[in-house]
Amino acid sequence: MNTQLWLTVVNGALTTLLAIAVALIAYAQWQTAEKQRKQDIFEKRYEFYVSFLNCYIAYLSDTNAMEDTQRVSFINKAFFLFGKDIANHVETLLSKHDKRLNLDVVNSPFYRYMGLR
Repeated sequence: MNTQLWLTVVNGALTTLLAIAVALIAYAQWQTAEKQRKQDIFEKRYEFYVSFLNCYIAYLSDTNAMEDTQRVSFINKAFFLFGKDIANHVETLLSKHDKRLNLDVVNSPFYRYMGLR
């Protein structure tokens, strides 16, 4: 093999290896960013869930009447963080006149989004 051909082959192989290394690093960074995004979404959803649950328990015990603006705020946050099904669930819970607390009914729709089941 002559020297020029050898340099061309080595140059092509190194370029290919470098491209593969860059692609692997980019993929690892994407995975890290995706995990962080999921963690951030979980934290925001969990914060909403805890806040909603505390207000809902207060609403059931009549110690703190929920104002319409607070009710609408919870429904809008639920729609933004979870989607239409949780927003409808929150709206249904806040419009019920049944003052019994059934945590299975309250929690079950959240499980899908929170990754708890």
